[in-house]
Amino acid sequence: DALAELGKSDAAMSAYQKAIALNPDHAAAYGGMGTLLMELGRIDEATQLFRTAIALDPKAGAFYESLVSTRKFTADDVAAMEALAAAEAIKQPARKRSNLDFALGSAYADTGNHRGAFQHLLAANAVERSTMNYNEAETFAQFDKIEKVFTPELVAAKSGPSVASPRPIFIVGRPRS
Repeated sequence: DALAELGKSDAAMSAYQKAIALNPDHAAAYGGMGTLLMELGRIDEATQLFRTAIALDPKAGAFYESLVSTRKFTADDVAAMEALAAAEAIKQPARKRSNLDFALGSAYADTGNHRGAFQHLLAANAVERSTMNYNEAETFAQFDKIEKVFTPELVAAKSGPSVASPRPIFIVGRPRS
């Protein structure tokens, strides 16, 4: 996965292929290759690899979450995923279960069952939220400090071109609105 994240697609593909050659039951290798192929626009191949990963490790919700991004789901797909979710609900740690809930949320949305989609997305997001270290009071205090420092007067004083260049400057960072 590291090679793919570094943008070294050819090397990543080769590594996934070697991993599968060494261990044809390596579900994560199929899933990683599927993600890479999806990013390269090879959706049909990615779909098949995600299905293979699921067949090898049907408890891994992340593969379902990847699969739902490749196509529209039917009611039969949702029923199969719900059966798995019910069977695995007690056995799965919450974090792994959230992947399956995200997948089910998307699948339900595909079938027009928005109530079912919301139920699963709410459950998945509750797990995600529990893993975050977020303090609303601290965040608002940070915004208050920013507002005090960057007054309209300061912004007006610093306005205007600072570099004589027609090239735009893109600033990426936080905080965002």
